[in-house]
Amino acid sequence: MRVAVVGYGRFGPHHARVFSEILGPENVDVVDRDWDRCAAAQEAFPRASVHQSLSLSHAGAVVVATPAATHEDVAWEALREGRHVLCEKPLALSWSHGQYMLEHAAKNSQVLMTGLTYLYHPVLGAFERIAMSGQTGVVTDVHLRRQILGPVRTDVNVIHDLMTHLVPVALMMAGAPAQMASAHASKTWGGRMFDTASADLWHANGVQSHLFASWVVPERAQEWWVVGSEGSASWLDPEPRVEFRRHSLLDGVLAVQEPEPVEFEPTEPLYQQARAFLSRIEDGTWVDDALDPAVLKTVDAIQRAALGGRRSAVQS
Repeated sequence: MRVAVVGYGRFGPHHARVFSEILGPENVDVVDRDWDRCAAAQEAFPRASVHQSLSLSHAGAVVVATPAATHEDVAWEALREGRHVLCEKPLALSWSHGQYMLEHAAKNSQVLMTGLTYLYHPVLGAFERIAMSGQTGVVTDVHLRRQILGPVRTDVNVIHDLMTHLVPVALMMAGAPAQMASAHASKTWGGRMFDTASADLWHANGVQSHLFASWVVPERAQEWWVVGSEGSASWLDPEPRVEFRRHSLLDGVLAVQEPEPVEFEPTEPLYQQARAFLSRIEDGTWVDDALDPAVLKTVDAIQRAALGGRRSAVQS
């Protein structure tokens, strides 16, 4: 298998590295219209082929790592040429556009996969083990927070950027698709795009998720919490540990025990995602019929709720 990484800006070099490690650099192409970036790619990966146009690459699979607003166009170009596609999020800026792309890929036996790297984070596996073991009791709430200071994007808003990373985590932790979304978003620095957003999701099994994403908070932070009837699990990035706390409620008083560490094996999410993409090509799993549509529909509902100022139903 030969893979072409399209876009050698912020994330392209990382994709080129992991696919070079898996396939060998001689089986990796780098595509970028900017000559200086092409030169940088050739210097970093001297055994790779570097092109300024995707049409010059004979790779059967493509990684789309161009600016977010161009993802849909570049992915479509690759799909029309019969290539498998791993596309950085967002795949599309609306559910209707994403749906059409997914249907096209499935119909033509092509893998179309969105780059949702948090799904391959070892911390998520630790959370799932805690919940499946019954330690938390019945899961009631999921709390996810991601904040950084810039860069403030001008091509997409924070919902399609940072919050799109959080949505699949919420769906996995809640254990059911979202049915309703409410959201509030603001343009704190007066730009064209929302730079801060919060969203509440109501899931089919009664679990509620609460998401917050911002580009304008000076302190970089990420927090994941899953709260259940008998305990909670937490991760505060960049701490390399997950903690579980048992709790009980008696006569209105919540008693919380000391946190217990949860072991997990550190792995690189981007590397695991690359391997999953190649495995799907080999296995013929063209489209994830459950997760990819659910993420696109949920993000679409959050966007509509933020723009309309009222709850929005997640399309079934």
